[in-house]
Amino acid sequence: MKRVMTCTDFYASGEQFELYSCEDCGFTFTQGVPVEAEIGKYYETPDYISHTDTRKGAMNNIYHYVRSYMLGRKARLVAKEAHRKTGRLLDIGTGTGYFAIRWCVGLESGGGGEESAGT
Repeated sequence: MKRVMTCTDFYASGEQFELYSCEDCGFTFTQGVPVEAEIGKYYETPDYISHTDTRKGAMNNIYHYVRSYMLGRKARLVAKEAHRKTGRLLDIGTGTGYFAIRWCVGLESGGGGEESAGT
C-alpha cells in the first residue's frame, strides 16, 4: 500500500483525508474509514447537493446536468473494466442511488440516500 495524496474536505468538515493505493491492483481508497456513529457529520449540511433532488437555483441545475453526464461515463467505465454490460455491482457510498439504479446494489451509511438506493 502506498500513499497517493492528501485531500481536504472543504465542503463539510474541513478535515484532511489520506488516499492510499494498493500496489498490486491499483485500487485507491481512504484509510481509516469513520465509524458509523460518526460518518453522518460529513453529510450534515443542508446544501449537500449530491443527496438532494432539488433543481432550485442555477447550481443545482448545473449539478444535475453534470451528474447525469458523469453517471453515463461511470457506467461505461465499469462495463469496460468488468468486460460486461449487465450484472450486479455493489456501490458503497451510493448517495441518492442514481448509479445503483442503473445496474447495481447500493449501500449508503448515514447520508440519507438509503431509500433511493433501494437498500
